[in-house]
Amino acid sequence: MTSVTGYTTDKTKNIEDSTVISAFLTSVGNLVVQTKDGSQYNLGLLADNLQPSIGTTIVGLGSIDFPYEDVLVPEWNLGVENPKVTDPVNYITTNAYAAGWSPDGKYLASGGATTPFVMVHKRSGDTFTKLTDPATLPPGQVNGVAWSPNGQYLAVASGTTPFVVIYKRTSGTDTLVKLTDPATLPTGSAAGVSWSPDGTYLAVAHTTSPFVTIYKRSGDTFTKLTNPGTLPVTQGTGVSWSPNGVYLVVTHTGSPFITIYKRAGDVFTKLTNPGTLPAGIANGAAWSPDGQYLSIGHNTTPFVTIYKRAADVFTKLTNPATLPASSGLSTTFSPDGRYLAVGHASSPFVTVYFRVNDVFTKIINPLILPYGNGQAVAWSPDGIHLAMSLATAGLVNLVIYKSAMGPVADPASAVSLLA
Repeated sequence: MTSVTGYTTDKTKNIEDSTVISAFLTSVGNLVVQTKDGSQYNLGLLADNLQPSIGTTIVGLGSIDFPYEDVLVPEWNLGVENPKVTDPVNYITTNAYAAGWSPDGKYLASGGATTPFVMVHKRSGDTFTKLTDPATLPPGQVNGVAWSPNGQYLAVASGTTPFVVIYKRTSGTDTLVKLTDPATLPTGSAAGVSWSPDGTYLAVAHTTSPFVTIYKRSGDTFTKLTNPGTLPVTQGTGVSWSPNGVYLVVTHTGSPFITIYKRAGDVFTKLTNPGTLPAGIANGAAWSPDGQYLSIGHNTTPFVTIYKRAADVFTKLTNPATLPASSGLSTTFSPDGRYLAVGHASSPFVTVYFRVNDVFTKIINPLILPYGNGQAVAWSPDGIHLAMSLATAGLVNLVIYKSAMGPVADPASAVSLLA
């Protein structure tokens, strides 16, 4: 066996169906499979692994029993297997900047620059139906949305006072009712909003000092906490909690471009900056589900910076071999942590990476590309849908892709692992 780009090459290895847990295509079209023991095998070009009688149809993740050793290429691989679902009938009609799923995956919130400023679509299969607007709308452009972990609250970051608008969903209904504003508001236009994983804390990044405002929730009341002892140095552009609720990262416009806090009770202490900082204005952050990786989208090449966390130390990983095409505007990890999507400012507008250990490899672009700048990307909690809010005045500003999940019964559709 020889090593090829970090994987083991052995096109004749007899890999049993039941041992293969995932497979994907790299950006150059190589078929890579991963087995239960953690080994990855690069089987070379997909075409070299097709039986002569098997067509080029690529199917969902799974395995089947057949005389061949078969594996099905998984969910996020080729455009033909990541179809864009039918566009919602109703969407923000000018630039959209926000997208976020409820924790049960039933609701998708988006926000943008024109009234009603925030929209909520309810999902039924691949159909997304817009709900009736809240009786009280946000007062202006929406730059961020976040559902609470229990799905009861929707927080909205607005560019206009009160800068944060919090809705409560009436139990058993689709109705969102605006809560009374917090007694102490953010001091400037809000750019991002994020809940702690237990729903106790709500953080808002904004344009005016202290650049981040943190609330503690008690019932429907949100009380501002004392500011951290060390503030972000410039206007906040985004905010994100780690999955364990211990770390809070704020992205901002000036160096060091990110500020990472560690929480102890209601006290937030700034950590030492990473040894290698993002290369420019940071636009947003996302954690992997296990809290081990932190991705930052930013305006200067390499456009995305990925850190690996060891306790309180964040170490920059080697850049992906293929970088996003331009400014990284948003990032999101899939719920299993295997994929990282980066929304950016030029075609193809989204770049999706497959992660194997600390290596992030770009996979093939969707067959139908987003219509414009990927201002916000959000994976559904089940990993089946990837939603994007776009800055595309006059075009559809909410696009949703669906993965190709699940086994198939037809062995003629499978990709053989035999050379």
